[in-house]
Amino acid sequence: MIKRAPGSFTRVAMSCAMLLCISPAFVQAQAIDAPRYVNAQGVEVIQGRRAARPAPTAGVGSEDGNASGPVSRALAIPKSAEPARATAAGYQIAAGEQQQRDRDRLSILEQEMHAENVALESKIRVLQDPAMRAKLDAEQFKRLQETTLAHEKNIRALHSEIARVKKNR
Repeated sequence: MIKRAPGSFTRVAMSCAMLLCISPAFVQAQAIDAPRYVNAQGVEVIQGRRAARPAPTAGVGSEDGNASGPVSRALAIPKSAEPARATAAGYQIAAGEQQQRDRDRLSILEQEMHAENVALESKIRVLQDPAMRAKLDAEQFKRLQETTLAHEKNIRALHSEIARVKKNR
């Protein structure tokens, strides 16, 4: 057991003593009334410190146009007798509009296919040219092979998607 000088405190005892001294200040701070007012947009603002209220704005806040008037309380979503329900007709698209979307989708897919083909051809050109390949270190060469495989994978996916869109036309 450690002997302490008379009147010395342990760290735990000191922490508890400090907490007891500070606690009334926190309780008092929580009990202070915060000023409230309605701003120009009609939103109730609660301030954490005492400050001057903004000048009243006509037409906002209450019936008499005083912005610092009483704040009305209302639910954000008004309660109704029955909740709104979606109908099946709300999700249907006209046949002509769907055909236009499919045509747009097909043209977008074909543009993506063209861009992937151009990118793949440029990567293959670098891989097949010995002079360009000699400039690459091992890591760059590996990255080039990986991007080439990714372009080939994208082209296969685009082919299948284009075939699916054409089949559904």
